Amino acid sequence: MVSENGTHQRAGGPERRRVVRAPEQRVELPEKGADVTQSTAGKPEAAEERTEQTRSFVRRVRSATRRKYTPEEKIHVVLEGFRREVTVNDLCRREGIKPHSYYSWTKEFIEAGKERLARDSVRDATRQEIHVLKRENGELKQLVADLSLEAYRLKKTAMPMMEDGAGTSA
Repeated sequence: MVSENGTHQRAGGPERRRVVRAPEQRVELPEKGADVTQSTAGKPEAAEERTEQTRSFVRRVRSATRRKYTPEEKIHVVLEGFRREVTVNDLCRREGIKPHSYYSWTKEFIEAGKERLARDSVRDATRQEIHVLKRENGELKQLVADLSLEAYRLKKTAMPMMEDGAGTSA
């Protein structure tokens, strides 16, 4: 039924719609209790069509609102699972992830640890170690310069003495 201002009305008042938004899509759903007209197909086919539309809509919303976890959050969850304070199922339920995701994160965590330990024999130096090595290098260079200068002075002062000593004894 259409009112004077052009809006659709039911017996109880104007038809209202809920708007559900997903990224780049706008989907309108009828308000709860609103009349939904059936297509010319039979009731089972119409029900199946609505069910498929609902499933499609739910998939779009879930993919649009899926949570992305940072590496730090993944590590926190995996370490908490290693502590065994709660069961994996309870941990996954609390964090809102599937157990499969938890186990794949655990596998990635262990693989990264193995890789790091394998590299440990030729590991990169930390900033502190680099600073200590640079300081030690500077000190050694200064020591070499001091010793070279002292050796040079000794040679310069010893040369005239050797010539004088050689000249007086001959």
